Amino acid sequence: MRFSPRDDTTQDSIMAKPVEVEVDSNFTNLRAFFESMAKLPRIVSISDFKINQLDKQTDTKTLHAQFVLTAFYAVPADANKPATPAVPGAAPAPGQPAAPAPSTTQNNWPTDK
Repeated sequence: MRFSPRDDTTQDSIMAKPVEVEVDSNFTNLRAFFESMAKLPRIVSISDFKINQLDKQTDTKTLHAQFVLTAFYAVPADANKPATPAVPGAAPAPGQPAAPAPSTTQNNWPTDK
């Protein structure tokens, strides 16, 4: 088994951490690994996938797999930057959702007078 991290890359405030992976396994365990990657709470991709049958096989090792696993995450500086408050009535910044419409209902909560 080999894990070789590559340098991080950045594109549009998104960081990518690629890791070269090389492993001898069986199909069932490799499938379970990919399934667990798909269930992670962050975006992960598998690319440059190569698979070969091993000449000498056992119950737990029938294939050799090589691939690049890339995990994506927000640039830390952007993640901690406070949002700029909106000016009432101003158009939202490009790529930002519009502000919610003001409420037209009145609350009927009792007041302590």
